[in-house]
Amino acid sequence: MPWKLSWKKIRERFAKPIFIALGFLAFGLGTVGIFLPVLPTTPLYLLAAFCFARGSARFHRWFVSTGLYKKHLEGFVKSRAMTMKAKLAICVPVTLMLAAAMWLAPIWHARALIAAALLFKWYYFLFRIRTLPKMAPGEAPRETPGEAPEKSPGSAPADASGRASWKAPGKSPAEAGIIDEMPAGEGSE
Repeated sequence: MPWKLSWKKIRERFAKPIFIALGFLAFGLGTVGIFLPVLPTTPLYLLAAFCFARGSARFHRWFVSTGLYKKHLEGFVKSRAMTMKAKLAICVPVTLMLAAAMWLAPIWHARALIAAALLFKWYYFLFRIRTLPKMAPGEAPRETPGEAPEKSPGSAPADASGRASWKAPGKSPAEAGIIDEMPAGEGSE
């Protein structure tokens, strides 16, 4: 009985275990990076999160529930912002490692490539990732200009501008409890 394997099935069969293995490798190295400043913890945990998400929903759920993820990555993933201290804690060790590699590289092409990576890294961390103000212990993060306010439980859903919206999925405004009664001539969209 002939059987046929498609490239998609082959990729699915072998990619998931590879992503899971890479996820655990990145998680392990990131955890070691907590104690050794030469290994950047946050980028390795980001890689682990990506690999677990691609490899297994179960391992991804496990990873995002760990205390290490919550301490080192959860704030960045939710707000796409970091404190200057966190940015420097990532950038300085990586810069030292790349500078050593650039110094040891015998070929000028490799040195130029490493220098370009260094410049891009500093540009990205300083100008593309928002910098959070330094907070006192226990202080709640403040709303920054241009950021939508957090929605309180039970409030109306917000549209793209952050204003309350009466559009509830599959319900009229009256059914959603947002207004008392429907004005004459208006229906749900």
